Amino acid sequence: MSSFLAHDIQVNNQKFHYQVTAPTGPPLILVHGYSSFGSSWYPTANLLKDKYQVYLPDSRGHGYSDASETGYSPVDRVSDLAGLIYELNLNKPCIIGHSLGADTAARLASEFPGLATCLVLIDPPWLESNDLNSHWAEQLDKYRLESQRRMTLPLNKLIQLGQKEHPSWTVEEIHTWALGKKLINPHALLSIDLLDPDWQSPVSQIGIPTLLMTGDQNQGGLISPEAAALFDSICPAGQVFRISNAGHSIQMDQFQQFIKYLTQFIQEFYP
Repeated sequence: MSSFLAHDIQVNNQKFHYQVTAPTGPPLILVHGYSSFGSSWYPTANLLKDKYQVYLPDSRGHGYSDASETGYSPVDRVSDLAGLIYELNLNKPCIIGHSLGADTAARLASEFPGLATCLVLIDPPWLESNDLNSHWAEQLDKYRLESQRRMTLPLNKLIQLGQKEHPSWTVEEIHTWALGKKLINPHALLSIDLLDPDWQSPVSQIGIPTLLMTGDQNQGGLISPEAAALFDSICPAGQVFRISNAGHSIQMDQFQQFIKYLTQFIQEFYP
C-alpha cells in the first residue's frame, strides 16, 4: 500500500492535486521545479515521512493540477503556494523547493514572513546580476522549446533520453522525470519566460533560516559561485552548501549527500 494519499483542493479558483503522507509530525512541503510534478520527490519524501507529514503538490499546469491559460508569473506562483498553505491550514511548514519551486519558496518567505518556519532552496534559477543577459534569455528560450518538443515524444522515448542524460538515476527516478515532461500543460511553458531576474530583493527580506544547495555548473547546475556568495551576503539567516559532482537536480544526482545536509538543517531548525 502506498504511503502517499492523493487529494485535490481548490486554490485561486483552480484545482490543485497533491499527495500527502500520514500525519506523523509537523508539515513539510516539497515544491517541484519546471516540467516536473510532486511524485518526483518520492525518494526524499520516503525518508522524511516517519518524522514529518510530507506534502507533494503539483504546481499549476503541472502533473495532475489544473492548467489555466494565464497565472504563471512569480506573483501567481507565490499566491498558489500561499493559498495551498492557508487552505490546508498548515502551521508554519518547512518548505523545500527545487529550481523554479525554490524561487517560489524564497519569494513566498519574503512576501509572507510568518507563513513558513524555514526553507531549503535547491539550485534556483538565479544569476549574479538582476539583468537577464542575451545568453541567459537565449538559454531560457531554448529550454522552453526543448520542453515543448519533449511533450510530443512517446513516454518510452523520453525514458530512453532520461537514461542517456542521467545514467546514475534509478529506474523510478527516470520514469517520473519522463512522465513530468509529458504532464506539463502547454500554457505552463510560459512560466519559464516569466521568470523575474531580480531574486536579490526578495531574498534580502527573508528572515527565517534558509539553506541554499548548489551543484557544479559544468554538470548543469544553475547557481554560480558568485551568485552563491551574493546570496550568502544578502540573506541574514542564510547558509550555502555546495554538493560536488551534482548538476541541477542535486537531490537525484547525489542523493546521499543531499539527504545528509537536508536532514542536518531541518533537525536544527525544524525539530
